[in-house]
Amino acid sequence: MGGKALLIEYGGIDVPPERILHLNHAEYAIDFSAVAQYARACGFHVEMVPLRHALQVQDEIEMLVAQQETMLCLNALLEKEGRSVEYRAYDRAEFLGTFGDIIADRQVLGPAFAPLRAGLHFGPSLEQFIVLQLTWMNSR
Repeated sequence: MGGKALLIEYGGIDVPPERILHLNHAEYAIDFSAVAQYARACGFHVEMVPLRHALQVQDEIEMLVAQQETMLCLNALLEKEGRSVEYRAYDRAEFLGTFGDIIADRQVLGPAFAPLRAGLHFGPSLEQFIVLQLTWMNSR
């Protein structure tokens, strides 16, 4: 019997517990070296890759340009329609498909979109997140 577990978090190997703001909250970096060491000792094969690589991200996808203030303003507008925007990144097609009717009806200027590679989207930097893949190697 085998299996896999994926741990995805902000951090790396031998990183200090650095504080960083993500979306609308603060986080501290996770040092994956201890987790990897314990997992290996328990019989797991351990592989670490950047989240960007694991997701096979396409850097040219156009994302909603936003900061926290943008999300607050959008929610103030959408609240009048009984809807809300989640605190996360949106690509153009998803955002306009979900909220385009309200944006058009209210004649809102914008929204703006830019390629993901520009890093102007509301959401974490994919380079700051690591995927720790644990594959069970022992059979009992």
